[in-house]
Amino acid sequence: MKIFNIANDYNHINISSPRHINKLMAKINLDDFDNEAQIELNLKGCLTDYPNTPRLISFFLERLATIDGHKELIIKLDGLGNKEIYILYDIVLEGKFFGINEKIAPDQKLDAWHERMNAILVDKNMTLTILYTPEDIKYQYGISND
Repeated sequence: MKIFNIANDYNHINISSPRHINKLMAKINLDDFDNEAQIELNLKGCLTDYPNTPRLISFFLERLATIDGHKELIIKLDGLGNKEIYILYDIVLEGKFFGINEKIAPDQKLDAWHERMNAILVDKNMTLTILYTPEDIKYQYGISND
């Protein structure tokens, strides 16, 4: 497993603005991936927000999608609160990989987002795991219901 710790390894805390994301993505060399099929992206201690943090997530997902076999992206984060909708807002909404641009209200079901995310991930033989570390909550996507 290849680990990318954004705060420690890249000295980036703000991953919520275009300027910071562009600078960070320029620092991450594609050779850093080493054709690794399992990547842990540690965002703990980082400031996240859409649409820029999802650009970073898409960057990693798109890179993984080019590798043969099963792939997994594990994202560790803290500080947002544990509600799935807010976590997905910060790391999925308006990201290119999933193409989810429409907001949903907190009281609406996440079913449409889950369906789209799962369909894309299953099609690309990928899983996405999000670990909200302060409370050890795990969200997982790309699991086939077959």
